[in-house]
Amino acid sequence: MPRLATILALVAGAGALHKRSAPHINVEQQFKICSTSNDCAFGYKCAPPSPGDNFSICQWSATSSLRSINASDIVDAPTSPWIVLDGVSFKGKTIKTVPNVTLVEQCASLCVAEPKCQSVDFDTSAWPEGICHLKGIPLDMMASSSSIAAASYPNNYSCVNSADYYGSDTFNATGNFQDCFRTCSSNTVQCNGFTWTQGVLPISSDGHCFFKNLSSSSPATPSNKTSLLALTAGIAALHKRSAQHIGAPIEYKTCTSSDDCSIGYSCVPPKAGYSYSSCQKTHPGMKMAAPEALAPKAYRWLVLDGVSFLGASIGVKEKVVLVDQCKTACDSDKSCGSVAYDMTAWPAGTCHLSSGPLQMALNSTMISAVMHPETYACARGSPADASADGKKGDFPECFSQCDDLGDKCSGFAWSPAGTSGSTGTCFFATTGPTLVQATTKDKVLACKKTGV
Repeated sequence: MPRLATILALVAGAGALHKRSAPHINVEQQFKICSTSNDCAFGYKCAPPSPGDNFSICQWSATSSLRSINASDIVDAPTSPWIVLDGVSFKGKTIKTVPNVTLVEQCASLCVAEPKCQSVDFDTSAWPEGICHLKGIPLDMMASSSSIAAASYPNNYSCVNSADYYGSDTFNATGNFQDCFRTCSSNTVQCNGFTWTQGVLPISSDGHCFFKNLSSSSPATPSNKTSLLALTAGIAALHKRSAQHIGAPIEYKTCTSSDDCSIGYSCVPPKAGYSYSSCQKTHPGMKMAAPEALAPKAYRWLVLDGVSFLGASIGVKEKVVLVDQCKTACDSDKSCGSVAYDMTAWPAGTCHLSSGPLQMALNSTMISAVMHPETYACARGSPADASADGKKGDFPECFSQCDDLGDKCSGFAWSPAGTSGSTGTCFFATTGPTLVQATTKDKVLACKKTGV
């Protein structure tokens, strides 16, 4: 059965839970007689008999994780299972707000009765007079010490929180909670589970899906408090320079080798106190990236950090927060083929739209993105077997020229123009191109046919 794990990039320490009202989610559960923890409510565990007693009782445990809502816990229970996240708030459209609610189970019941509701945020700041925020699809998640979030998910998956499936990654993509399920279910050859993490601005307003091809024995490994705090610190540091967000949450992703990491990231051995290796940014990488895999498109985007594309300008969009917004603006203009996002004044960034890149310049305050056909995978680098003799052409022309060559072209390297007014050069490869790391070619783009 497919399995999923959710990692919280920002999460409150369990040791602080007793300081707020939320733990008293169901005060009647305290000291209730039980045989297993399944007899107890959220946050309570079935404690062994005290000396002199012959029965177990439910007791609040500040160190125990909240368990998922079971169907039997909810009046008018939903047909889908739910996962509960303490200290977390979901980002997404609020459908309805209901005051004076005591239990998160009541929020779930209200959600089941509300069309289009798929998740809830339970505000416990004034508990026992809590507030339910009924929401649609969870787009992303954020830390909130006064909130308990819960979301429904397909009953053919099994979900756990604050955990990860280490390794076994096949591809990854930006996406909300339901995007991860849809993509994984539609690509069963490469995916039978995934990890959903918090997204990081300015790359996308959604979370991020790490898709896995897991063996039947692959365990969901709980993330301990130390690793969560380390991850929190890492993400917080990324906010200090927007350009670094290009790889988040690829940054600090668990890995077994650098092949598990994204462009520009290497698999770094565990530091003191850690039990796993993680992807960390090193230099502009040359490794071929796995194609994005969300909604099928006729093209995909190659996003480059620290690069400015120069081309024929077709428009400027100001006060833009996300690179995704630049891409959306480009999508709506048939003459647009690339964007250059200036983060100098972020979050009031500026999008420069152009018909396509003619030149590339290294610029630490820029993130650029260019469209390419979905039948190609593209990255920054150069095929080792590319011909020394090139043909003049801009980036889009390289694709059409390679297609015209048929089986005689398996990919190409595109070297941008050195001077204004030029179009650049296409260098074609006749066998499967192998990308090489070469610091002298960090302005070269390489693409290979994928057979999609």
